[in-house]
Parts: sequence; structure tokens; C-alpha cells
Amino acid sequence: MEAQEKHGPESSKNVHLLRQIECDQMAEMVRRGDGEFIQLGAGRSWGNMLRIDLEGLDVLLADVPNRTAVHGSGNADLEVFSIPLRWKGENRWNGVVVDTPTVIGWGNACEFSRVATDAVIATLIFDRAIFLARYSDWAGPEAVPYEVITGNLFDTSPATMGIIHAVQGAISFAEKTPSLFDLEHRRTAIRDSILLAIFEALPESHFPVKGAMKSRSARREIVARTDDYLRTHGDGEVSLFDLCSVTGVSSRSLEYAFREIIGVSPFQYIKLRRLRRARALLREGDPGLIKVGQCARTAGFSHLGRFSVEYRKFFGESPSTTLGT
Repeated sequence: MEAQEKHGPESSKNVHLLRQIECDQMAEMVRRGDGEFIQLGAGRSWGNMLRIDLEGLDVLLADVPNRTAVHGSGNADLEVFSIPLRWKGENRWNGVVVDTPTVIGWGNACEFSRVATDAVIATLIFDRAIFLARYSDWAGPEAVPYEVITGNLFDTSPATMGIIHAVQGAISFAEKTPSLFDLEHRRTAIRDSILLAIFEALPESHFPVKGAMKSRSARREIVARTDDYLRTHGDGEVSLFDLCSVTGVSSRSLEYAFREIIGVSPFQYIKLRRLRRARALLREGDPGLIKVGQCARTAGFSHLGRFSVEYRKFFGESPSTTLGT
């Protein structure tokens, strides 16, 4: 039977789903790298395969009810991770039993075999150039070079669960609101949320802070550079990668600078700037001509309900009260 892509009432050209397909048809969904799916258990094995195309990242979700082997190898142009999300019974990676939540790095040109029974496995396939560019932005110039990780990347820990939750969030969006992935900035944001979770789980040794944080004046300069950037970009999408790139330091250096100089995290600071901007627009606005939602969006808030809650909590009155006074 030829695999047929299924579309629900809401679909996206960046979200692809094949339902009730044979095990060997799953390889059709893998655009990059190589892999061979082999059914090991007797009987029919109708599985599902989901692929989400992000900006430089493919997220694959294989749901295979039978006992299945997957063979393949790494690729120097790709950075690949496997994440077992669910399994019943057997779950092995190159013969090693995996019995806790983990993230497995394929490494460059390494051969691998995975055998699992009734499993749901997520696979992340990054363009290595994009992966390393984001790592450079995130870690800063003082960090050690990124080294390819092969084998079990992390054990059961908050860091591991952070990666798993980021991937599960992307999958949930794809299943419930696939049209979200038609927006390039949303695809980039979701990709970066997964990258951030991976980088956050790397050892502290990847992110030394002494080189960039020798003095208080250096920390003030980091905050000043961030402020300059936010004056022209603060009402749009701002990622941690953007701030690291602008300041030239790692995320930890950025965090330490803001904590010491301002007393809040970088993103708390962004929120406070946006609240101040929204309040100014509301106080200056004519209630008969503008709406609360207009002011919120102009200030950089995309979710009106959340903005109203934050505004009332911070200023002690509702946005509509400020607009009406």
C-alpha cells in the first residue's frame, strides 16, 4: 500500500502526517540522514509518522506498535538526537537498555541501532551549521567549542525533562494547531525553544563567565548594549539568542549582568519595559479613538488576557481604567 499523507480540517505545509502505514514506509518521511525501519514482531504493524518542518530542524515522531528495529548512521552535516517518549517492554540503543527518560545524541557518522516495542520515539534532525551558529550565539565567545555528543546525552534530570517538554510542546502545537507553523517567526521560535533546552542541559564547563565578567563596568556595558537593542526591537519577537548575539556574551553572563546591575532577569526587564510603554500609550490615548488591545500590541504584548493580568498586578489597576482616566 502506498503511504498517503493525511490532512485534518486545519493543516499546514510544514506539518506532515502519515497514518496507518507499514513500518518500512516510515523512512519516506525522513528527508535528511538515512534510516531503515524493520518490523521484528509478527503480525501487521500499522503505525503513524509525523514530521514538523521548522527552520533548519525536522522533528519526527514515530508511533510504532510492533517490535521494530531502526538502523542508520550519523552525518557530518547534521546534529541528530533521539528521545524515547513512551515504550512498552524493550527499548535498546546499540544494545544498551534505556529504561529512563533520556536524550540520545547520534554523533557524526556513528552507526546506530535502536530496537523498541510499542514505542513512540521523537527524533530531532538539525542542520549542523544552524545548530552551531545558535550555540555560538548562546554560549558566547568565551565558551569552549561545542563537541558532538554521542550516546545517552542526559539522564533523568530537570534538564532532560526540559528538553522533552520542549519537544512535546512542539508536537502538541502541530497536532492541535498546525496552521501555526505557516508563520516563519513561529517556526523559528519553536525551533529555538528546543535548542535552548538542549543548551541549558550542557555542563557548566561549556559556559565559563569569568572572561566576559571581569568588572562591574563590563556588566553595565552588557546591560547598556541590551537596552540599545531593545529601544528599536523591544516591541517585536526577542529571543535569548538575539540578546546573546547583540551583547557578545553567553546566556549566563547576560543573566549575571542583569541580576547584578538591574536586579531582575533579562526577560523580566523586557516585560517591565513593555508594561511601561503600554502604560504611556494608555495614559496618552483618547478612549474614543484607541483600544486597550492596540496599546498592548504596540508595546509588544501578543496575548491580551495575559497582558491585562500582568498590568493589573503591576500597576494596581486595569488597563481600561488607565485609558479612561
